[in-house]
Amino acid sequence: MPDGNTGGDAARYGDRPMPARVSIISFSCSALLVATACQGGPDRLSADEFAEQANAACAQVRTDIEGLEPVDIGNPEAAAETVDRTTEIQRTLRDRLDELVPPAAGQTAYDEWIRQIDVVLEQSGRLAEALQAGDAAAQTAANQAGAEAVAAASAVALELGADECVDSVAPLTGGTTAP
Repeated sequence: MPDGNTGGDAARYGDRPMPARVSIISFSCSALLVATACQGGPDRLSADEFAEQANAACAQVRTDIEGLEPVDIGNPEAAAETVDRTTEIQRTLRDRLDELVPPAAGQTAYDEWIRQIDVVLEQSGRLAEALQAGDAAAQTAANQAGAEAVAAASAVALELGADECVDSVAPLTGGTTAP
């Protein structure tokens, strides 16, 4: 049933003819959406690209943290300062990871990874406060909660292929010196 607006035999939408131009646009948009979804989205990294970039960020953070003075638990102010510096470095890692767009298949794991890193950062702040206050119980609690979050973050990092990121956000890494 020819129609002046459709340019001949038009596709039908319900009981109405669909103009040929609309049919072509609809098909083109559908094809574009399918192609984009198959590629993981325009901004998504492949699993290998994601792992490579995450590993590079974690390797830099590890180097930066290793360059800090060991934590002197006999000097609460110095220890708190070192923990604060470590936390700042860890926060840069969090920011760098936040800029990455994981592959679609890794999005849930990535979200959990970021959540666990946030817990580590929170516990690092609590540890610094506890060191300043000389509160041994709060120090232990922050270290334990931080260690649990580090373990969870490390497991997810491995799942995402970011093996350089294992233990890269530990609240107290490297040496500690006692009086």
